[in-house]
Amino acid sequence: MRGEDLAIKWIGRNTFRRSGASWHKSVMPIRISRFAIDDHAPHTDLYLSPGHALFVDGFLMEARDLVNGTTIAPAVSQDTETLEYFQIVLNTHEVIWAEGAAAETKGGGNLDLFTNFFEYERLYPNDPRSPIPMVAPNLSTGRAHLRALLGIGASYFVDVRDPLQEAYERFAARAARAEELVA
Repeated sequence: MRGEDLAIKWIGRNTFRRSGASWHKSVMPIRISRFAIDDHAPHTDLYLSPGHALFVDGFLMEARDLVNGTTIAPAVSQDTETLEYFQIVLNTHEVIWAEGAAAETKGGGNLDLFTNFFEYERLYPNDPRSPIPMVAPNLSTGRAHLRALLGIGASYFVDVRDPLQEAYERFAARAARAEELVA
């Protein structure tokens, strides 16, 4: 997104197999439909893991928090037995274009959660894998979430903007307009 070419350090992979009648919500892919974000993005349906974040209005927002049930919704065929997610790992946490939508990459810590982590260890045996600073606040986790909750409480006294709620409402309104055009 910064307009620079960056080397891919590694591609992490996670494979999940369904163990019951349906997929657990923590691994159920989220489909971001074509043009769900704006008139250009994504330019084709984009499937993300629920915890994968989009870069919206200067913040990272996880796909699960943007689900509106229409243009952004859990999506996997019931007869699907295996899901496989891929994550691009760079030396830094970045925002890249995925089907025309701004989405985060992986950088730093928690790489051992990937199914193919042994490959990373073989390639980078002395890498400390310390967490790399986030490219933007992630409104779905940690301090940013707490700050948003505190902001909501303060909204009774001052006008406080909730970027996650604003993005959700904007995408839901887009979905409603699209449904009206089809009807």
